[in-house]
Amino acid sequence: MPPRRIAVRSFITTVLFILAIAHTAIAETHPPIRKSFNVSPGGRLTIDSDLGSIEIRSGAQSRVDVEVQRETRGRSDLDRFEVDMRQRGNEVEVRGEYDRGSLGWLDAGRLKVKYVVTVPEQFNVDLKTSGGSITVSSLTGAVDARTSGGSIHAGAVRGDVSARTSGGTIRVDKSSGSVTATTSGGSIRIGEAGGAVEARTSGGNIAIVRSGADIVAKTSGGSISIDAGGGRLDAKTSGGSITARMTTAPRESWSLATSGGSIRLAVPGTARFDLDAKTSGGRVTSNVPVTVQGELRKNLLQGAVNGGGPRVVLRTSGGGISIERQ
Repeated sequence: MPPRRIAVRSFITTVLFILAIAHTAIAETHPPIRKSFNVSPGGRLTIDSDLGSIEIRSGAQSRVDVEVQRETRGRSDLDRFEVDMRQRGNEVEVRGEYDRGSLGWLDAGRLKVKYVVTVPEQFNVDLKTSGGSITVSSLTGAVDARTSGGSIHAGAVRGDVSARTSGGTIRVDKSSGSVTATTSGGSIRIGEAGGAVEARTSGGNIAIVRSGADIVAKTSGGSISIDAGGGRLDAKTSGGSITARMTTAPRESWSLATSGGSIRLAVPGTARFDLDAKTSGGRVTSNVPVTVQGELRKNLLQGAVNGGGPRVVLRTSGGGISIERQ
């Protein structure tokens, strides 16, 4: 075997051996960092960390309690991780900085960090981490959550929710305001939203259980399921089917489009709209009376439902379309 190939194989073996030792090293839990701040309801918590997961709890107290949990595996890196906490008026800021050293992300794997923070029930949170998941329990206030390496879960929030991740799923149980959810590597599920919804993913399904306002739902790699009210709806997928249900008659236009699946639309018997349904890969069927305009074909159905109203456009290149009475 050539000397160069032997050297390369030896290097790879050494790296794998080092990683195996680091992975199997006994984890050591260190005393947590704790600090409390007296605040009034309606303030703001900001967390900006180079690594770690974040868990936000709400309570009846008028203070912010911060606990930073740390666990090391192998060589201790505690001296390379610094946490700075400070208060400005009714705002609390927490920042975590980690000196990754010469090995970069391999170094960071030896240190695990978790922020557990309790805030008043009425509080706003602005959360950012480069290395973990984010969980927010029920609270009254705006939630802005961003992570590059984990999932995001928000409970019942009385306020707007903005969630962005590059590597996980997003779940919002309930929001009285608007919801913006963006991920490049997972699915999105929004239980209920009182305001407008924008959900975008490149790698998963989208499910919106209930929304009465405008909705934008777009994915390149999954299916879409939506229960929507009278607002505008724009749903598009390149890799799955679309199932939509009108909870009330639409006040604005609807557009459902897929390149890789079927479309199923359920409507109330009294809903008024103008239907424009067309498929290149199947049939269009309906048990809802449609006053047809122009030619009647198996892959095309255009006309007024209950006298007409906002335009409802259905398009697919890879399946059938069905319109059903609820």
